[in-house]
Amino acid sequence: MRLPKVDIPRVKLTPLAIKSLTRAYFRTYRNRPASQETFLRKLIRQNSKTAFGQEHQFIRVSSVQDFQAAVPVHHYDDLYPRIERCLHDEKNVLIRGSVDRFATSSGTTWHHKYIPVTNEALKRNHFRAGTDLMMYYGRNNPQTKLRQGKGLVIGGTFCPHPFNSKKKNVGYISAILQKTSPLIGKMMKQPKAKVSYLWDWAKKVDSMIEATRKKNITSISGSPARCSAYLEKAVEKTGVKNVLDIWKNMELVIRGGMAIDLYKNTFQRLLPSPHVHYYQVYNASEWFFALQHENDRDDMLLLVEHSVFYEFIPLEKYLKKEYDECLTLSEVETGKPYVILITNNAGLRRYVMGDVIEFTGLEPHTIKVTGRTKYYIDVASECTPLQPIEESLLQAASQFWGEIDTYTVAPGVMKKANDGHYEVAIEWKKKPTCTEKEFASLFDRLLCQKHPLYSDERHDTKMLLEPKVHFVPENTFHHWLEKKGKLWWQHKLPKVSTNREIMEEIVS
Repeated sequence: MRLPKVDIPRVKLTPLAIKSLTRAYFRTYRNRPASQETFLRKLIRQNSKTAFGQEHQFIRVSSVQDFQAAVPVHHYDDLYPRIERCLHDEKNVLIRGSVDRFATSSGTTWHHKYIPVTNEALKRNHFRAGTDLMMYYGRNNPQTKLRQGKGLVIGGTFCPHPFNSKKKNVGYISAILQKTSPLIGKMMKQPKAKVSYLWDWAKKVDSMIEATRKKNITSISGSPARCSAYLEKAVEKTGVKNVLDIWKNMELVIRGGMAIDLYKNTFQRLLPSPHVHYYQVYNASEWFFALQHENDRDDMLLLVEHSVFYEFIPLEKYLKKEYDECLTLSEVETGKPYVILITNNAGLRRYVMGDVIEFTGLEPHTIKVTGRTKYYIDVASECTPLQPIEESLLQAASQFWGEIDTYTVAPGVMKKANDGHYEVAIEWKKKPTCTEKEFASLFDRLLCQKHPLYSDERHDTKMLLEPKVHFVPENTFHHWLEKKGKLWWQHKLPKVSTNREIMEEIVS
């Protein structure tokens, strides 16, 4: 017997309805740092009989201090032998039972990592954090029409399993999230899986534009580099003036993966409206850690009740490989650089993320991601991190009316003692009104102002010479990534490197 067709009325999310929903949500929502130790104790108790738990005597661990004494700090290579056992379907290694999926990550390391992902982790972290982001945005913007349209996700795909070609449980975290999202989440996203999982970047972009150009797209999410590249291509392919001629209701750009400073001018040109909001998230293959919780902020709220225990090593200690001083949330200070460690319910234990953060506030805990542990140059004990380098480059470009597309910095070739210097390769969106030599001189002066240790080595000890700058042709970095088989959105070109391999190949 066929059931009669029933028309289901559409619910219109008015500003009043959005306000009511967000109030109800935040009445039950808390972000309490005190829950950190509670989570850790529960995690230790649940995993005391795993191979890792028995090896580190979790049965005797009853406090944070016990945990830090029993479990050493782990980099990926330290943890990989146990992850490999999980990849071979061995149970009760890092967690109770087996690991459901593995998020593949290359990032700036240029070799694949396999990060354990479980269904419980997705539910208690990624999906919950995604809901938090939408609720914060709705609370800050009650007039939003975000939910009346679709969200465009510049996502990844699935990859071959390293040991079993029949298994389909390895992929980029964005692909895993798309496949496992609740139904309502899938309904709100574009493009569909058939297009989203394409490997070929050029074909993927063309297919995405064709699939979405007539949809009501209200948001876009991804790294600033790939989002801006996609929007540029969409404008070019459709022959319009800007993105708002294609998707007039576009109001939100959700960015992660890297700073937006390099791409601000591009976004403002492509989305010329004061009503477009830019929200940043700290969502890695390992976990969803933080999100922007208010309009027009350049920092993020650290998520402390999302099934992760945080520790922080002062950067200066980490660079000296002194891991004994690991601070908890109650011990950190604002304005100081820390390397972040995580312990989560998917199997990572005191795991070094490789990111450097600074706290901008403690009530609540808010952070900025300021760089990577690998993003620094140390030619003459000056240890220059990424942040002052990028700020100096962007400021110099602005003073010469230029706009940087991509760049990389490495130590220069030393032909004799006291011949140390930095070498910079820059690809331009808008060429500056200067020579390479003029740009190098201004960059040098600005970097001296921003990083005193660099200035000391330049002018006091004279161990460093003026930087050498190359203006490389258009698409140089694109062709280099293509040649390396890394032309994919998750692969991030190292902006700063301590070796010259990339610089040699780019300049040649």
